[in-house]
Amino acid sequence: MASVTQTHASRRMLAALAIILAFLTLLGVNLFASQELPLTRLDLTEDKLYTISDSTRAEMGALKEPITVRLYFSKRLGEIAPTFQAYFDRVRALLDHYARLSNGRIIVQTIDPEPFTDAEDEAVAAGLQGVPLGSNDQLGYFGLVATNMTDDREIIPFFAFDRETFLEYDLTRLIHKLSVVKRPKIGLITTVPMLGSMNPMTGQQQPAWRVVDQIKDFFDVATIETSATAIPADVDMLMLVQPAGLAPELLSAVDQFALTGKPVLAFVDPVVEVMGPTGSQFGPDDGFLSLLKHWGVSFDPAQVAGDADHARQVQYGTPSRPSVADYLVWLDMTPETFDGTDPVFAGIKSITFATAGILQPEAKAGPRAEPLIQTSTNAMAFPIAVVRTPDPSQLLRDFAPGNLALPLMMRVQGTAQTAYPDGIPKGANGEAAEGSSQDLSSGDAGAAKPEQTELKSGSVNAIVIADVDMLYDSFWADVRDLLGTQFLVPLAGNANMVLNALESLSGGSALADLRGRGVQDRPFSLVQAIRREAEARFRSRAEALNQNLQQVEARISNLQKGAGEGNVILSEEDRQALAQSRAEMISLRQQLRDVQRALREDIDQLDLGLKLLNIALVPALIALAGAIVYWVRRRRRIAWRKAASLRREAAA
Repeated sequence: MASVTQTHASRRMLAALAIILAFLTLLGVNLFASQELPLTRLDLTEDKLYTISDSTRAEMGALKEPITVRLYFSKRLGEIAPTFQAYFDRVRALLDHYARLSNGRIIVQTIDPEPFTDAEDEAVAAGLQGVPLGSNDQLGYFGLVATNMTDDREIIPFFAFDRETFLEYDLTRLIHKLSVVKRPKIGLITTVPMLGSMNPMTGQQQPAWRVVDQIKDFFDVATIETSATAIPADVDMLMLVQPAGLAPELLSAVDQFALTGKPVLAFVDPVVEVMGPTGSQFGPDDGFLSLLKHWGVSFDPAQVAGDADHARQVQYGTPSRPSVADYLVWLDMTPETFDGTDPVFAGIKSITFATAGILQPEAKAGPRAEPLIQTSTNAMAFPIAVVRTPDPSQLLRDFAPGNLALPLMMRVQGTAQTAYPDGIPKGANGEAAEGSSQDLSSGDAGAAKPEQTELKSGSVNAIVIADVDMLYDSFWADVRDLLGTQFLVPLAGNANMVLNALESLSGGSALADLRGRGVQDRPFSLVQAIRREAEARFRSRAEALNQNLQQVEARISNLQKGAGEGNVILSEEDRQALAQSRAEMISLRQQLRDVQRALREDIDQLDLGLKLLNIALVPALIALAGAIVYWVRRRRRIAWRKAASLRREAAA
């Protein structure tokens, strides 16, 4: 008995000693990690949001001159809102990491801009945004000012939580802008007011599309007017966005530019929806379509692409009777529709299209045109007339998939023949513009112009996209406001894909693997498939009921109208007809509700199953593990008691 008591005491002592050793080990590991492994992180996020990207490492390693980063953070702000303190700690740790990767060329300074100090004045003068600290008039700051050796300056007015997932991209882009001495120059030719315009209804200036600001972070952008007769000589690449009404000389200059092998990114669209009722004025230009055909891509301006597997769900109808359905010509394209081997899709998870056209390789042309994005085979080409008066339900009724994927974006490479084999076409004055294709611009008419032989053929390097609306803000981003400062939260990878395409064409890849990070797009594919199947089963029944209901409502309205005029006294037959119609209307509404309830039934069952799984799975696993441990320990205890009993019997 005494032996058993001593054994129990030893086991308790060993257990206590094990707990103390475990605590000391944990403490030691933490101290070692904080001192010796400051750059080591365990990142379990899907997008590796907390892992330094290769692009950032390359940018920091390539720095030639020092960049000073002044991080302003009010200590009082962190005391009031600990979440800001945690966010500041992350920013500071990331900047320290940048400093190490740059071998000290990133110089980080942390400043607490206390109220009524020179530091606060500097923060305000730099353009940082302050937030109120409690009920007094004092402001707190959490922003950044970075400068290079030539006093160029970039700022982040305030670190908004909505852009926390884009933190590394924002900081690396800022460093990139300060470190690049000369950026490639893009010549932009467009008839769409993407650079801003005056609203004729309000007289107010409309801002430029946000994608232009994104492009200007990495490229110099020069606008080339459609009336120009030449492309500026310092333009490194062309971006053509629904060009129309170009002077013949400019069309020839674009053709010659492409034949030299210089990069061209072209957008063409059967209808530019974002222009509203005036969209029909922005149709594709025949001269531009002819150029595309010579480069190896044909485009039919009379068709738009519809895809049932990637259609975006929209709400339509009247406010009193709204309906929700898939709009087959607004598409959310996902990676399985991309050419994943092409660098333009680095980090891209989704791209949104709106009434996109359809591209096809031109068999007679020399260059090779390969699809970069194409629809699923559950798609069809709709005539352009169907989007003049959008009706999602009519598109669903007319939908007849052709089991053929429709290309929406193509890369073109190879030798092409000039679209103007007879030389530069004559302009409006009936004479060809001398040296128009190589001159700087129409404004340099008096400058000396070297002679240049017109190319009859050459190597084309272009990407063609059959949509312009995808560049518009509302189709890829949400513009939010923080204390009067607007900032952008991307919802799709449209702008990032455009930047990747420009860099891919020009031979660069700055930040390519970093741009797509943080864009949240995780569609519930199973839920979407169930919803589409349910809608397909109940759509025709619901539409028939709706039509019957409208007819009954019209009949009741006519009967009531006759009674309301006072000239007609409802006969007994009319009263019975009115009562019968009302009963029929009630019955139809009930049937319609039953159909709508059935439409939701499958999704609700799936939703309930997912909730039960989320709630019960972890506790069930823990209970199972506990039961296994209990069973194993019980077996060991029984075996130990049997062994002890046998030893006592042997001793006796």
